[in-house]
Amino acid sequence: MMRDKVRETIVRAASKRMAHYGYRKTSMNEIAADCEMSVGNLYRFYKNKEAIAVASAHACLCEKAVQSEVAAEGVGTTFDRLYGYLCARLGFMHKFVSETPHMHEIVELISTRHQDLLQLYEKRAVDYLAMILKEGQFKGTVKSGDVESMAADLDRATMCFNMPMCMYGLLAEKEQQLYSLLKTIFKGLGSQKEEG
Repeated sequence: MMRDKVRETIVRAASKRMAHYGYRKTSMNEIAADCEMSVGNLYRFYKNKEAIAVASAHACLCEKAVQSEVAAEGVGTTFDRLYGYLCARLGFMHKFVSETPHMHEIVELISTRHQDLLQLYEKRAVDYLAMILKEGQFKGTVKSGDVESMAADLDRATMCFNMPMCMYGLLAEKEQQLYSLLKTIFKGLGSQKEEG
């Protein structure tokens, strides 16, 4: 639909500008100019700059979720799938931080005024991790128990590999730290049966 394409164009342009100049220094006039449209027309699609920033954050979080889920698909052990998911999530966030110098302004806006958006994607992550753990239980490689609770615990335990403020340093070092932590956690989650 044409209206959706215009919205995507606006979000893409605003995301680029906010990443480079920051949320506070970005104006509706500049976003409109970047989209080659009038400010009045821009307001037909979004009521204000904050609404555009929220749409931008939503698109970013959705992309991170999809990339993480795709990385966990296919064959492999339960551990491989969990690591694939968490490592892709880490990689996405690390790249986002390195390419978005003013990301703290957006993070602050979303985390203080739009926590419902963060909760939506946290629930999606926990649900996906629970699905992997449930498949592991079916294979006999994950201990029996409440997979939703296990997934929520796993998500919390690995949160520092998903938070923008923790992304400084080399990605390879963070991946190794995540691998080591997940190995330790999986010893507690795993059954005695070895995965093939």
